[in-house]
Parts: sequence; C-alpha cells; structure tokens
Amino acid sequence: MAQQLDERRSKRLAAVCRDILGRDPDAFEAPGGADRKTVIARLGMERYAVAERRSTSRAALEATVLSALAGAGVAPELVARSGRVVVQSFLPGRRLSEVLDAAEPSRHAGLLWEAVEALARAHAILRRHPTAETLPKIGVRPGWVTDLACAPLRLAETNGLPIPNLDIERLVDRMTVTDWAPVKWDARPGNAIVTAPGRIGWIDWEHCGLRRPSDDLAWLLADEWCPLAGFDETRLLALLYPRQTVSDWRIMAVLHGTVRLDMLLRRWVQEGRWWNHDESLARDRIGLTRALVLRHLNKLRGWSESSADLTPLAPLFGRLSERIEQHV
Repeated sequence: MAQQLDERRSKRLAAVCRDILGRDPDAFEAPGGADRKTVIARLGMERYAVAERRSTSRAALEATVLSALAGAGVAPELVARSGRVVVQSFLPGRRLSEVLDAAEPSRHAGLLWEAVEALARAHAILRRHPTAETLPKIGVRPGWVTDLACAPLRLAETNGLPIPNLDIERLVDRMTVTDWAPVKWDARPGNAIVTAPGRIGWIDWEHCGLRRPSDDLAWLLADEWCPLAGFDETRLLALLYPRQTVSDWRIMAVLHGTVRLDMLLRRWVQEGRWWNHDESLARDRIGLTRALVLRHLNKLRGWSESSADLTPLAPLFGRLSERIEQHV
C-alpha cells in the first residue's frame, strides 16, 4: 500500500510540480515507502515520477541522460529539472523483479533478454550522443578496483571463515578499464519496468557514467532478486560487450554479487531475522529472505567453480550456505 509523504516534503515537491506542471498535484503516491527518493505525482488522469536526487549534479546528470534517450522507449521521458528534483514521465507496469518472481522459469530467459536488449539500445544511443563526452568515469578513485577485488576477503573475515587465496593483482588487472563506454550502473531488476509484453524501460539514471558496458549485466544477473537459472551469459554478454570473455565478465559479476551478499548478511545479523518476501518485493527492498540468500549463494558458488580465477571462493560460499541452512 502506498504511504503518505510527510507534510514538509509534500509541500516542497508540490511547489516544484506547480512550477513545472502548472498546478499542485491531487496527491502524491509512495508505493515503495515515504522514505524513497522517487514518488508519483497524480494530476487528474496523469501521473509523473518525481525524483529527489542527492545533489544538483546528480539530478543534472539524470536529466541530461534522459534527454539523450528521449523517444527511444528505454527510459522515462524528461519533463523538467528543478535543482535536485527531476520530473519525468511515469512508466506504467511492474518491476522486472516482480515479474521474474511471479513468472514460470521458462519465461525467465526471455524477460532477461528483453531487459538486456533495452540496455544495449540505451548504450548505443548514448555512445553516439554528445552526452557521452560529459559522463563521469566510474570507479576511478585510487584503490576502488582493489577494494572491490578484496570484497570476498572482507566477507570471510567478517564471518570468521578462512580467507580465500585469491590473486588480487590478477583480478584488478582483468577489471581495469581501457575503453570507457556508457553504462547505466545500478541496473538491478528493481530498476527495470516491464511496461508491456516485450517492452522494458529502465528507471533511475542518476548514476549513469562511463565504464565497461558488461558491468550492467553484472548488476542485473548478480542481484539476489534475479533467478538462479534461465539465462545464457554468453548470449547476453554478446548484446552488451562482445569483446569481453565470459570468464572476465564473471569476475565482476561474482565480486558485485559478493558485495550484495555482504550487505544482506550484515543486515541479517543486525536484525536477527529474515524479511517478508512479498513485502520486500512490493517495496523494492533488498532480498533479505532465507530462500533468496541461499539461491544467491548457490549462484555465486556456481560461477566461482566455473572460473579458474575464482575457484578459491567456492568453499567460502559453500560454508556460508551450510551455516544458513543449519540456522533455525
């Protein structure tokens, strides 16, 4: 059920809508919760997504990207930006995470193909657009790639398990980018909207930047809400970045998946409980359920076992699975 915004925020966003849309909204809807950065403004029969970003620069970046993608059907249409607020068209439909969760496994491959196809179209448009020259590079902070490569070591240490014997320098070398290209970033299933059969649009573009196009596939498939089976990484990778090998892609996928796993397990320890599956899905929250975490661990273990560079991680994921299975 949609929650109500607090009065102060409601007045602030109403003033933005009044300036941009010509009048106050009839109501604001917050289906993901009143604390979420994006809410829905309803004006008569029309609805708009009103997104408050962390900074003016983030809002400006999103507005620029949406302008470049206008008319492509892969993202909302930009209405206007005011400071940190981006008003955009509302994409009717259901989040990909919800559709995947409800779908028969036989449909998973087709849904994921449609999602990656939409990303590939967005990448291609942005590469050809002058916007590409203004996008920020992602992961250029000194030590960023090394920190990511060390994520499994921190996970093992936090959980009191043997530290995997990874070749960190080799992982860093294989994740280092030399041919920068547009990526959505944050391309998780909850940020894709299934608007109609065969059509998917992507929302939340404020983190868009330049890195490796295949990183978006890692965000999609290495998310805990993405099913364990139903996709062919080689085929999907060829859509986004045919120059990269599957083995190299799996490094980013497993490391990104490890970061999500660490977040999930830390939250589980803090709260001492699992979350309700349906409520988490409806509100686009992390998948902090026993079944999803076990599925996620199985996915990461399978990828690790199929990669010589990641093989040392398989026992770590296996031990964590055993720990969760034995926990009552």
